[in-house]
Amino acid sequence: MKQNRALRGSNRQKFKKNSSHLYKTQKSESPFLKKYSKEKIEQVRSEIKNKANKVNKKQEIVFWSFITFGVIFIILFLIYF
Repeated sequence: MKQNRALRGSNRQKFKKNSSHLYKTQKSESPFLKKYSKEKIEQVRSEIKNKANKVNKKQEIVFWSFITFGVIFIILFLIYF
């Protein structure tokens, strides 16, 4: 019984190695990539990156504005009291 467990474990490791090897060697293009040209895909990717950068800039502006208003509020609070 212990022997069977050991065999199962070694077979599992062999299968993992073989399956990862097969996955690496047998990558085929997805239907999405076949349907659209690479130029179109790159264009869409660049548009998505640009939108993400704009969102990040807006978030950064909001973040720094909160910090500056917080600092101003604290300074005014300390001056008042």
